[in-house]
Amino acid sequence: MELDAFIESHVKALREEAGAREPRPAGCLAVRKVAKRCVATRAGVAPGDLLSLVDGSPASRHSSKLYDDRATKRLLTFYSRARHRLVELATTGIEIGVELAYTAEAIRARFKPEDPDPFALERLWELGDCAALLELSRAALAVEGNQETPALLFEGVGLWEAGEHQPGLERMQSYVTRFGKNWTMNFVSIAIHYLGLEELRQGRRQTGLERLQRAFEYQPLESTADVIAEITGVRPPLKTPRWTGRPFPVDYVLPALEGDRKTIGLSETLQSMSPEQLLAVCLLANYRSNGPYFDLLNRYHNYASFFAPFLHGLHVLTTEPERYPDRAYHYAREDEVRALGLPFEVLLEEGNVAGALAPPGSPFVLLLDREARIVYEGDLESVEWWDALAAR
Repeated sequence: MELDAFIESHVKALREEAGAREPRPAGCLAVRKVAKRCVATRAGVAPGDLLSLVDGSPASRHSSKLYDDRATKRLLTFYSRARHRLVELATTGIEIGVELAYTAEAIRARFKPEDPDPFALERLWELGDCAALLELSRAALAVEGNQETPALLFEGVGLWEAGEHQPGLERMQSYVTRFGKNWTMNFVSIAIHYLGLEELRQGRRQTGLERLQRAFEYQPLESTADVIAEITGVRPPLKTPRWTGRPFPVDYVLPALEGDRKTIGLSETLQSMSPEQLLAVCLLANYRSNGPYFDLLNRYHNYASFFAPFLHGLHVLTTEPERYPDRAYHYAREDEVRALGLPFEVLLEEGNVAGALAPPGSPFVLLLDREARIVYEGDLESVEWWDALAAR
């Protein structure tokens, strides 16, 4: 099926209303990115727009990752600030090709100090609302047990931005040395970013640059890239593909950890694909699961449900044979995906594949065409998935 025809098949109705009143930001999700060709672009959705309603209820009551909620149909209401126009899109439950995020107003309204969402605090930092960041992180830290969370980091960030540099640094350094290893690396990257800024503030330009470059290696953040560009005159790219356009380096045949088949071969799988289809290969390295993999499985459930003309299946490669006993909910997602009937296999490798590809993180996802050529590498977020399809 052609991609444009596929997109049209998922646009069930489309209505626009000019001169509509702007919705309250506290009830909305903000559109951060939109894929080049997708259901969202067909509806005229653009970065900066607001998603105000999901099936008639305020969008901020829903997850910013719409794929977290299973659906066979959706009614999405967007508001274009640039055009002062409302767009109502009736579609299936397909990922429409946008990246959404809570507005600062929505974060304030929904934040729960007893169960602080570290990604909501990170979003406030991205928005530059450091007053709200300090207020909410302190509210979270007032609850027993939250002192080991990224709320400690973000209290430090809020203090540093408010001019209380030394107390802010102490909190950030405490987070990195005591708790950073327990959370995803984007939070450590933010801490090191500020350690670099402090070096610059103290006039130690070279040390500051080195720390910023180290922070960028942990997680390539826009803010870090901006500061590095100010110092060097060269902005480092946020993504530098190493494998895209090259053949997959290992023709593996590996034992399946679960399921009916004993071994799975890459060549055999690729030969069974249609020319339009892609195979996703996910490298977990020495993990059996982790938080980003759980998110990937949620996205993949949507891809497997709606993108069958373009997606053959998913191979997950790991060197860890045992399921972690404390993460049953991760494996429930695996079981759900497997029940869809698409090829989904968890394969045990000895490290040869991961060693050949040297993944920058876990999970690391590659898309392969029928000739074993890598057409994409990264996290396989919704916008990236749609852009990979459009690039073929």
